[in-house]
This record gives sequence, C-alpha cells and structure tokens, in this order.
Amino acid sequence: MKKIAITYILLLFSCAFELHAQKTMIRPLEVGEKVPDVTISNILNYTAKKTRISEFKNKLLILAFWGVTCTDCIGSMPEMERLQKEFGDKIQILFITSDSKKKVDALLDKSAFVRNVHLPFVIGDTILYKLFPYRAAGLHVWIDSNGVVVQKVSKNSYTSNDIQNFLNGKRVVLYQRQDDISVDTNVPLWLEGGGRQLKHIKYHSYIAESIPVMKAGAYSTTIQDSTTKKRVGIRFLNALLGYLFEQAYSEDDKRVHQKVIWEVNDSTPYFRPVDKAKGMEWIKKYSYCYELQVPVEKSEDLYTFMQQDLERYFNVSGKIEKRKFKCWVLVRGSSFEELLHKGVGKNVSHIDEHEEQKRALKKDSINVHNSPINALLYMLKKYLPADVEYVDDATDYKQLISINIRGSYNYEELRKELQKNGLDLEEGYKELNCLVLRETGYKKLIKK
Repeated sequence: MKKIAITYILLLFSCAFELHAQKTMIRPLEVGEKVPDVTISNILNYTAKKTRISEFKNKLLILAFWGVTCTDCIGSMPEMERLQKEFGDKIQILFITSDSKKKVDALLDKSAFVRNVHLPFVIGDTILYKLFPYRAAGLHVWIDSNGVVVQKVSKNSYTSNDIQNFLNGKRVVLYQRQDDISVDTNVPLWLEGGGRQLKHIKYHSYIAESIPVMKAGAYSTTIQDSTTKKRVGIRFLNALLGYLFEQAYSEDDKRVHQKVIWEVNDSTPYFRPVDKAKGMEWIKKYSYCYELQVPVEKSEDLYTFMQQDLERYFNVSGKIEKRKFKCWVLVRGSSFEELLHKGVGKNVSHIDEHEEQKRALKKDSINVHNSPINALLYMLKKYLPADVEYVDDATDYKQLISINIRGSYNYEELRKELQKNGLDLEEGYKELNCLVLRETGYKKLIKK
C-alpha cells in the first residue's frame, strides 16, 4: 500500500512538473525558432483526442488558425483538404480555433459545407494561440520535420508548388505575417506605444481648438525635410479662421490675388466684432490650431492639401476670379517732371517705410520721403470712399519720390493737392485678381 502511495505521488509530481515546464515554455515564436513539445487537446476527426507536436516529426505540419466567424477561413477549407490528399502523409494540416466546442458544434449543425471537411479540428485551443498570437484569423504556420517554425503566412498565400518545393528541400520565400498583438488599436496611432508608430505615418493633418500659449496671437511654423530641405509641413497655433484661409491660398511668395472676397452666409467667424469689448472672446472662439505634414514627394501639393482640409471642415472653398472694381487711378500731371523730387540718396528700408506710413496715417497729411510711389498709393487708400476699392498706379514712374500734401476725404480737394505736385487722380475701373472664398449654400455677398 505504501509503495502504491509513493508511486501515485511521483506520478502527480511528474504531471505537475510537466505542466509547469509546458507553461514556462509558452511564449510567442518567430520563424527559425523550435516549437516546444506541447500537448494538443480537444481534437476532432483524428485518431486520438490529444497529441503532441513531436508526433508530427518527419513531416511538414501546417497549423491553420480559423474562427467560426471567419468566412474566408471556412471558404479555404476544401482547398486545404485537397492539399492534404495531394501530399498524403508527407504533411499534416490541423485546423486550430480558440472558439468553444459549443460554437463549433452550432456551426457544424447549420453548415453542411463545414461538415464535409474531414481534416482534424483542434477546438477551444489555449496553447497554440499563445505560441502564435494573431490579430485576425487566417494565420497559417509551417513547422518542419525538426519542429522548427519555417513560415508564418496568411491563408491562400501559398500553393501546392510551394509545398512541393519545400518538401524537395528548396528555399521557399513567402510574405510573412506580422501580427503584433501589443499594438493598442483603441488609441490614435500617433499616441500608440508612447509615439512608437510616428515613424510609420506618411501624411497627417488635424484641426484643433485654440490652446493656451505664453503670448496672445498666432504662431506659425514650417516643417522641412531633413534631406531635401523641401517644405513638407506647416503648423499654425491659435490662428484666426480668416487668416488660415488666406494663408492656404497665398503660398507665401506665390500669392496671386490682390483682394479677398468672402461669400458667406454668416460673417461672424471671419470678421472682428465692432464691439471691441467682445474682441478677446471672439478671438478665442474663432482661432484654431492646424497642422499638416506630407511625404516629400507630395511637397509641391502642400497648400492644396491645406485648402482641401479647410474646405472639408468649414464648408468654404476658394477660387481665384477676376472681378471689376471702381478705382482711383494715379496719373502724371502737366508739371510732373518739374515738381517731383527723384529721391537722390539712400533708399528707405521696408520697415522704415512701413513705420513712416503708419505715422503719416495718424495725421491729416500725406508725407512720403525718398520712397517708391507705392508708398503714396498706400496712404491714399485712407481717403477711399466706400464705393471705391483700389488705388491704381498709371504713372509708370520707377524712381523714388518725396511729397508732402494735405490729405482730404473730398475727392476734388485731394486732386488739387496732388496737382500742385505734378500728379492727378482719375476715376476708372480695374480688374483685380480676387480670392473668392465661398461658403457652401451661399446666398448673400459680404466683402472684405
């Protein structure tokens, strides 16, 4: 009796040790690794209810992972059975599923297609899946006669010729499945794994609400490709909506429009409120962050992508159109050559010129010193009436000018001041290149 008890204890210890050893060997395997001699249980259509990996030595073992909801897997079963018959005892195909016996029995009851498959089925698997985890059923694993993994491929990705070549000792190159189950598919790709997927992202764009930054106002940044130095991205922080649209259609030095026309049903998001007390609230509400990055081969289409993004989200599209506007035309007067000072001396820098213009506009005077004639056009814009859109230059004068006259909102008085300096104004019409930003379903015109 004592001998029987000792034998029983040793048997239990042996089983426990084997179970522990099997568990410690269970980990995901890659091609080239040896498969542990695990026990395979719950087998249908086979000579035994359980077996071991080592039982299939000296033949090619193909583990075909499937599921009761994988119609493609089920559809491939007859072809797998044909391959088994073609190669006989040189190979062994096992259908493996982690689905329960209850689910498999329910499928067998309603599907004659599956009932007619006579290959072995492993039901309720818990071991092989841990050795070969996958995200989607349809993984096929080839294990050679030495118990080494030689292929991890998708169903229908190989033929009988591939199997024959392998059995003949030839190298068979198939596309290998990459099933990384550690990837969290429930978070945005750029956040997954602490940003480990960023290197795989070829193109991205997003629109976000304004964010708190150190200073008020918009920030913009360009992103360059490190190798070609081409611009492949743009980023705006807290940019007003109107500014974003104008930037999308300006492309820096490629800007072709002279005027922007907004054809929108509600101008509120695009124009500052008259009530200055509401200004900061309006800025916060209608400022956005936008980022876009494209592959270097798409760098020439960067701003086209931006236009498409804004159109999709805000339902506003842009188009360059020629439109005719009433304008003032600056022309030469009868004493032009005599009275204009040609600006001998150093040129005025862009910044100085801009500051000088700003100072002059604060006074009721027009003061231009050693500047291009465009500086005078800029100052004349202050006195444009509501029905005049533009001041055009017809003097064809390329030298620098100096002029100091009294400004006036009376057209005739302003003409007299200019005439004293060899210049004059005429009324006319001019076609301008206009960026027309039109809202979907637009019904009325609002001009900027």
